[in-house]
Amino acid sequence: MSYRSGGYKSPFIGVGVVVGALALLFFGLRGLALFFNATGVGVQTTESVERRLFANALTGDLYRTYKRTYPQDYDRMNADVLRHLKARETTAQVDAVIAADMLESARLHRKDPIQAPANLFAAYRRAEIKVVEMLRDTDPRLCATYVVKGEVQSPEFRAFQKPLIAFRIAALEAGAAGRDHPVHRALASPTPANVQLLSRQMMANGTSQTMVTDFFNGSVRQYPPLDLCLVGLSFFHAIDQLPEGKGDEIYAYLLSRNT
Repeated sequence: MSYRSGGYKSPFIGVGVVVGALALLFFGLRGLALFFNATGVGVQTTESVERRLFANALTGDLYRTYKRTYPQDYDRMNADVLRHLKARETTAQVDAVIAADMLESARLHRKDPIQAPANLFAAYRRAEIKVVEMLRDTDPRLCATYVVKGEVQSPEFRAFQKPLIAFRIAALEAGAAGRDHPVHRALASPTPANVQLLSRQMMANGTSQTMVTDFFNGSVRQYPPLDLCLVGLSFFHAIDQLPEGKGDEIYAYLLSRNT
């Protein structure tokens, strides 16, 4: 779910600004570690699959949230897992099934969070910021890639598990709330006044005028990875720091432009 211009000349077209991309991309969810017996012994029903999903200390909360917020999608994944376990597929193959099912679910519901109530919309936005901050601290190159492309790939999943899972949970909560209790948030390209607000807030965060200008005109793509990461993170923080209505309006617009 990465932002693309689609030929529309928005104030953010310079960098192809990305928000909410982690709901679809980012390691493809592989490595969520079911720890199932590769032979599927003892797993003969969807209930027994669920017991194992929920018992996992790291990911149990994610699957419980998935069942509560998108029960039909969860049931489909559960049935797929059972089928593949009965076929005696490996743990890696089962993980791939879970990844594919959850990614497809996220794709189908990618715009649900746009209309989430303000508190859950903010939680979703801040969970994304936590992941970007983790990328900054762990690998600035991955952070820079996320800022520009909206996706990163890494074989070292375990370093990212906790913030990623927290983001996935926040995305599910916001999505279900936006689906069931939409706030009918207006979607419109940010006005020049709002862009000025963002620029001032980014500078208040310690970002130089030159970096802000380069961010909005696209020159920032040539920056070293850490600098590109930091200016992108400053932008994410700036959206979150604007008055609630303004920040929500801009974030919702960017999410609405995702494909």
